[in-house]
Amino acid sequence: MRTEEGLIIPDSAVRKQTVNFKDSDSLVILGKGDSRMDGLKIARELNCECWGLNDIERYPELTALFELHDYDDRVKKYSPDLPTVGIPVFMKELHSEIPTCIKFPMEGILQEFKIPYFNNQVCLMLAFALQTRRFRKVYMFGIAYAAAGRAEQEFERPCTEFWLGVAFGRGVNLFVAQESNMFTYHGYDKGVIYGYSENYSVPIEGFKNQIHHLYSEYLLRHHSPGSWPPGSHDHDHWWEELSKFITQYVHKRLSKWCEENGKMKVEEE
Repeated sequence: MRTEEGLIIPDSAVRKQTVNFKDSDSLVILGKGDSRMDGLKIARELNCECWGLNDIERYPELTALFELHDYDDRVKKYSPDLPTVGIPVFMKELHSEIPTCIKFPMEGILQEFKIPYFNNQVCLMLAFALQTRRFRKVYMFGIAYAAAGRAEQEFERPCTEFWLGVAFGRGVNLFVAQESNMFTYHGYDKGVIYGYSENYSVPIEGFKNQIHHLYSEYLLRHHSPGSWPPGSHDHDHWWEELSKFITQYVHKRLSKWCEENGKMKVEEE
């Protein structure tokens, strides 16, 4: 039910269906990073909503799950308990085998915000939280965008930071885990301010070590797009396709050089 202030307040029937609905104006968004345990502690202390995603451990503090990938064999393998999880599960479509499944209101979110900038689930969860107009405090724990071997997370982080900025602009108080790398310059220590901090021009070693990986992913996405299916998280496949792309790229460049210099054409394996 929508009040004059725009608040979305489920009636008693919906409250029963969604199991753990709570009236608190605080929300904990929980990722799978190490600081998630601190987020669970806050959720217990505040007795507030606590949203998790995908195959995160099924902590008793969780009041909702978000699984916005296609409900395919991969999701069923990693989250076989979705039909019996007992809390609301927000998904792209309704699935009869999941009694607590709720269709994620993507159309309404796009209609309200007019900005189709969503490249990971956390930013979608933030936009949904803002759309409900229920929350005045949002706590972010276990969300660091720094998982080993997941270079694409560096491209996802700015999107989440953008939606945190939207939340801040709407008067929401934000609490981000100290361990998170959000609100940092890529390659710089937290708290560095352009033009004012002495160490602004000295990037940390992490950036130098990671830039080659990031640029390789950029090449693969833009020059061999068919090899990276949307939503793919198979990193063995990523390395295989990247190696294939580099081999083909080098072969083309070498063949061109041989042709320009009258050398024997390079045979492709």
